[in-house]
Amino acid sequence: MPDQPAASGYRYVDLGGEMPPMYVRRFSLGERCAAVTLHAPIELTDGDEAERGAPALARAVLSIGPRLVAWDEMLALDLHPGESMLLARAALDALLDLTLIDGGACPVCAAG
Repeated sequence: MPDQPAASGYRYVDLGGEMPPMYVRRFSLGERCAAVTLHAPIELTDGDEAERGAPALARAVLSIGPRLVAWDEMLALDLHPGESMLLARAALDALLDLTLIDGGACPVCAAG
């Protein structure tokens, strides 16, 4: 996650209940959209749900329109009809601006 999510363009969303909070950075062009979502941020120190704006680890997801893009599709992204290459590129750039780690290298997962 970015050190300062709000300064990096992410909006904090907490739906309450059993749903964990998330950060969303949206890109739009007319009626088209793309987004990077950082799901269920957890604190690196103890693995608990992160406080708003705290340094954390989160699952990153890329979506173009309503479609979630799998990690293995990102290097050779095929756009569907109605999707924008400009928005896809902006969202991919935002994703690459994050410090990404492989799931097997997750310090929280390894501790559990």
